[in-house]
Amino acid sequence: MTALTDPSVQLARAFGRRVADWVRTTGAAAADVDSVTFAAERLSLATSGGHVCLSLGVLSAMAEDATQAQAPPSAAEMDLPTFALSTPSSDAAPSRSIMQWRAVLLASGVVGRPAEEMAYPMILDQGDRLYLHRYFDYERRLAKRLSIALQQPRRTEGEAGRARLWQLLPVDSDALDRSNGQRRAVELALTRALTVISGGPGTGKTRLVADLLDCLLAQNPDERIALAAPTGKAATRLEQTLRASGLNTVVAAPQTLHRLLGVGSRTGTARHDAQRRLPLDTLIIDEASMLDLAMATQVLEAMPDKARIVLLGDRDQLASVEAGSVFASLSAQSAHQRPVDAIDLSIDKGRTPMTPNHDANAAAALEGAVFWLTENFRFSADSGLGQLASAIRSGQSAAALELLAHPQRCAGLGWIDPTSSATVQVQRMAMITGFTDYAQLIGQRTTTPALLLDQFERFRVLCALREGSCGVNACNEWISLSVRSEFRHRLDPGDSSPWYPGRPVLVLRNDYALGLFNGDSGICWPDEDQQLQVYFRHAGGVRAVAPALMPEHETAYALTVHKSQGSEFDRVLIILPPQAHPLVSRELLYTAVTRARDAVDLVASEAVINAAINHPGRRDSGLSARLDELAAESTQHPF
Repeated sequence: MTALTDPSVQLARAFGRRVADWVRTTGAAAADVDSVTFAAERLSLATSGGHVCLSLGVLSAMAEDATQAQAPPSAAEMDLPTFALSTPSSDAAPSRSIMQWRAVLLASGVVGRPAEEMAYPMILDQGDRLYLHRYFDYERRLAKRLSIALQQPRRTEGEAGRARLWQLLPVDSDALDRSNGQRRAVELALTRALTVISGGPGTGKTRLVADLLDCLLAQNPDERIALAAPTGKAATRLEQTLRASGLNTVVAAPQTLHRLLGVGSRTGTARHDAQRRLPLDTLIIDEASMLDLAMATQVLEAMPDKARIVLLGDRDQLASVEAGSVFASLSAQSAHQRPVDAIDLSIDKGRTPMTPNHDANAAAALEGAVFWLTENFRFSADSGLGQLASAIRSGQSAAALELLAHPQRCAGLGWIDPTSSATVQVQRMAMITGFTDYAQLIGQRTTTPALLLDQFERFRVLCALREGSCGVNACNEWISLSVRSEFRHRLDPGDSSPWYPGRPVLVLRNDYALGLFNGDSGICWPDEDQQLQVYFRHAGGVRAVAPALMPEHETAYALTVHKSQGSEFDRVLIILPPQAHPLVSRELLYTAVTRARDAVDLVASEAVINAAINHPGRRDSGLSARLDELAAESTQHPF
């Protein structure tokens, strides 16, 4: 895909042309028309890349670079997935100071201030952040809903709930161990209307959900509780944990956020919104780091004002594909949050947790609503995986490369340097070796869909990109050909059909009629009548869907790292592109590595690994500013 055929570029160009036509009607000078058009195009591209807004400081630097080089800054420089907009000289904007940019934009007739009620297509706030109108509206509405939750009075634990908590997680007099850390997080969720819990894979977030549910139901058996996640895969994993805890029979099964809201498959409208609230007392959202700004706003607005909201995720993981990084904004250590050790919760048995006193200042109140889980129970900090994940997360590229260069010191780590001429063969051997146990099951008569699904979850290939020789499409094509040729099943129809026994698929679009959702994975296998079906996990067993009825899907031996979020595998093979790429960020590499329970093999050059770890993803937003504004208003007008 070239820059000029990229949909995000086409959208930006179209938006720029529309804005230019509008500005010309005001009689603006040609230079000012060029400037506003330039700003509109770059803002459109920024939101396509996941940013909620574009700062005038960045915009000014981009215009200066474009004027000097007659080309836009690179994607790597701008931290955007695609920023390859061609900029001919006639479209270049003159260099301006931030103050001059502000004056030109506000005089254009297409950019408004937050307090103005006219429907301007763009909004410029006091912090010199430029927004598309709808994203500013989402951000302001989300901040308002968060403030409502933060200003709810503290709840008091019931005797039954507190007793159950201490039974589940008894006191350990030593320093914060699993029981103490988990207990403090549950205590916080029991006593707050909003709780944000962040922790990496293996820190016990999903187990914490089971403990919280146990306490809530002990406290009030009639508590109306919903469990949800952004994707079907994450919802399924949460359901499996609850099943293991014996709680799946007393609470409704976790569901996707779209299904929770009752979003229609045809109309796209939701049954529940700010006017038609969800009939809930508690909502727990797992994998909340995948929440984009629009969905976070819609879900939280649909909750009753006094309801309990618990968000769980990992602030260091990749953010949502759509615009916004809501969870990272809420859980980052800043003026609004403090780490877990600073949250003053009592751990003396029988006492109600105590938190610092706060006034109505919503920003300050968020300090006591955020909890970090830091202890990893999947692998120790001194294990190979633990050390590598820690080095990546903290931006220590030299330490990460040292670990990879000496795998004999750290079990579970493997590194394939693609600078070797035999890279393709080694990479392909690693892929097929990882799936050998799975592929061998295809030829066994005793194989069942459930057995295949279990085996398939043990290994996966994770790619940073979709296209190219190192991308998902190429890997899936090669693995499929290898499996079909070396482990051919007697019912394989051959090249006449993409369907064959053992083909794994990933659902890409929600289908409410079939009960299939984006992120669900299934396996093709013959039924008792020797007809090929696609089997999915369902209520502790499996269910079949005819291939002809399948919604949009793709082969799933290899996944993008984005699609792998919410999943865990025993071992993963990570394949990065041969050169540094703006998509390959610190968060992407961290997310990929932490999908593994036991072992990781990484195919990447030293230069690419170094570039990724030293390239933290950054998403611009003004959510903290919106919370500050609401806090200031509540201080000035307390009644």
